[in-house]
Amino acid sequence: MVMSLLTFAAVLPIFVGACDEACMKEVSGQEDTGSDAALELLQHSVKVSASSSAGARDEDWVDPPAPCNPTGPIQVFSDVDDTFTSSGGSWPAGCDGVYEKSVIYPGYAQFVLEVSRGANESLRVLRPALFSARPESFDFLKVDDGSPMAAALAAPSQAKEGTDPVSWDYLNAEIPLDVPELLVSYDYQQGGIEKLLDHGTGQPFGLNVDGSKYGHLSDFTNTHSMGETKFENFQEFYLEEASAQSDEACVVFIGDDGQGDCNPAAQEMRRYAKHGRHELGLKAAFIHRLTCNSKPLNCASATASPGSAPVIMFDDYLDAARKAEQHGLISADGVQRVRAAVALFFAVYCKQDGTGRLTETLGDLGCRKLHDSLSQDTGPAPSQEALNALRPMQRLQTWCKSCCNGSISNHRTTYNFQKKKMRCHHMYQEDSWWHLWSKGASDSDCHSHCSSISP
Repeated sequence: MVMSLLTFAAVLPIFVGACDEACMKEVSGQEDTGSDAALELLQHSVKVSASSSAGARDEDWVDPPAPCNPTGPIQVFSDVDDTFTSSGGSWPAGCDGVYEKSVIYPGYAQFVLEVSRGANESLRVLRPALFSARPESFDFLKVDDGSPMAAALAAPSQAKEGTDPVSWDYLNAEIPLDVPELLVSYDYQQGGIEKLLDHGTGQPFGLNVDGSKYGHLSDFTNTHSMGETKFENFQEFYLEEASAQSDEACVVFIGDDGQGDCNPAAQEMRRYAKHGRHELGLKAAFIHRLTCNSKPLNCASATASPGSAPVIMFDDYLDAARKAEQHGLISADGVQRVRAAVALFFAVYCKQDGTGRLTETLGDLGCRKLHDSLSQDTGPAPSQEALNALRPMQRLQTWCKSCCNGSISNHRTTYNFQKKKMRCHHMYQEDSWWHLWSKGASDSDCHSHCSSISP
């Protein structure tokens, strides 16, 4: 019996690592009842080990998960600051100072629509929602239906009365989406995916405000925590919405490399496998490459591999659209629609030589980047009729006629635009009684804004 117990003692450590808590209690409390008892306990340990290994295979899958369902609907989740809108370089929101604060990036809205439709240009889509690091507890930081961001993602027929401030053209909320007439969309929550799959009644395309997810106050200055929270929100889409058939959908995440969107958020998303399915949850992550110094240096493109989705770095949303087509995520026509939106923005806010016209929105560097991107291929220039139909161009023309004589200031201090009195010194500010002084536009303002526009 002594030899048997010695033999048991020798082999026991081999199985301790595989022994569960109940098994260890049995080992520690086992009385010395002879070799038969030792053999029985040893056999139990082997069974626990085999059972644990089988469970690991069932749960974690030995083989890498397959790519996300190629025919499923796409749920776009997007970061806000420096992805949807520019932070203007304002810490802690972000670091991009190329565009002024809160300006919506040109082509963003059309790109989101095209990704939602996919390469087959589906007419039934999920409405995009937000993953923001803004604290959940601060309601005033949340994006609502009356925001310029919601307006930028709304179908042209869905403009809401009373929610269209006269200065939204400064923020680029005015470039209309190219939305097919028959397209319908669904919010993923409350059975929206099931309704989409069953061809149920939908709604016009727009931002899924109620399905957007936010961060924690403790994350606000910790970029790693921001990324972890976004990954948790990503998991919640599949775990909390599983009863609503979220496993049928694939996520495309859009973020930037200024905080935690790339690492850890996208890096963890790209390896996440849906529970109950042997496939990835992420279709692709698009990461906006920012022009700023104070950002993490650990973000790079990553190709799709067994068990992981791709991470795609991009410089602007036309660049993102081209890369999305290369990955089979949008159609060639979709790329052209994004290009048309970027070209329309460029024609209003920039001069054809790539310098800035409306520096209140972006300056020479931003215009030069867009000029270089548009120059990579050929496409039709926006017609003058299309430009004149845009409120940003209408404002610029009105300002030039009222505040300038050609390229020279006429020293008027105000101008009228859409039944509001605005300031010549700052064309996006309303004139009011509390302004103790007011002045006209400068000669340099008139020259830079008005010298190359058509009436």
